[in-house]
Amino acid sequence: MKNNLLKAVALAIVMTPLYNCSIEPTDQFQQELVTEQSMSLLLNPVTPCSGEDPKSRITNDGDSLVNFEIHDANGALINYVYGLNPGQTSDWKTFPVGVVTFTVSTSESSKPIIIDMGTCMAYDVTINEDNQLDTGTPIQL
Repeated sequence: MKNNLLKAVALAIVMTPLYNCSIEPTDQFQQELVTEQSMSLLLNPVTPCSGEDPKSRITNDGDSLVNFEIHDANGALINYVYGLNPGQTSDWKTFPVGVVTFTVSTSESSKPIIIDMGTCMAYDVTINEDNQLDTGTPIQL
């Protein structure tokens, strides 16, 4: 009898962890994995830039309409964004490699910016909340 009692206690000890397990749906974990993979692709694109034309866009955080023109070295208009409303960001505008003049204008002022743009470069221009031109340097993609 004592031997059976010891076996029963040993079996109960071995079986207890098995009853503490729970079954959870894997859908939530798969969704989290997909979300993490999507964020990873957004932050670190898989395909590097290879020979793409330079590009630029403008963000209007000011309180008036903004016009954005892209001119080549000869002064010819090659791309533009007219009438960008406050709070909006334009699409990326591509243009050929070379010396480029970006002209940002509002009803109050106009400012030209001259930059030598190469392949796989991006230039992001911002009008800040004080209606001031906030430009950085072009980035290599």
